[in-house]
Amino acid sequence: MKKAFKLNNQNDFAFYLCNLIIYTKKSLSIYERYHEELQTYIKDNQITAVTRVPKNVYEDFNNKMKGVNSTLLNLIGDHTKNAMSYKRFRSIAEKDHTVGKLLEPLSEELKRVINIIYETRNWGLHEPESLLLSKMEVAKREGLVSVVNPIIITDFECVVGNFLLSLSNETKKIVSTYNEILVKMLDDHSKIVEQEIKIEIRKEKVRSLSDMMSIVQGSWQMQIGKKN
Repeated sequence: MKKAFKLNNQNDFAFYLCNLIIYTKKSLSIYERYHEELQTYIKDNQITAVTRVPKNVYEDFNNKMKGVNSTLLNLIGDHTKNAMSYKRFRSIAEKDHTVGKLLEPLSEELKRVINIIYETRNWGLHEPESLLLSKMEVAKREGLVSVVNPIIITDFECVVGNFLLSLSNETKKIVSTYNEILVKMLDDHSKIVEQEIKIEIRKEKVRSLSDMMSIVQGSWQMQIGKKN
């Protein structure tokens, strides 16, 4: 069973990018909501750089944002085989004889930003050994022994407010960057279908689990090469 989405014509490119826009917009909306919740917490609790904040509060905000940001990093910067991402889309589209002529080139600044997202995704979505190398250098400078017994795991009760303030400032910048790329996605889509494309949010009451699972299960079966 095939698992790669082939981009053979304009309709394929339009379908691919349309769904990429949907996934990106949904994830970005969640990310923006989490950021608003963080800003509200900072304001309501009058957080300053030195305010003591329960560690669990910071971890909850950080983990929620990290999870959604990982999705957005993949949607934009993943360049692995069979991955759906804007970086791969542009790479393929720019080489296509028909679609490539319709799209405007990415600005040098946007290319740079997307490459940073690509590098961030590669570094951030696994536990790099460079972290161990950095920690080893610190241990050597401090004269710590290589064999530690007992193994000490430090568990702080609180963090300083700067943790939340830095997270909020960084998230604000990231949201702006993602929105800039989303605007470019929409522009690309408009060029491909040769009409202006807008996003419309349509509210529905309830989504059933079966609707989502049928797509997820189909994707999983294609990924592992099994047929129904």
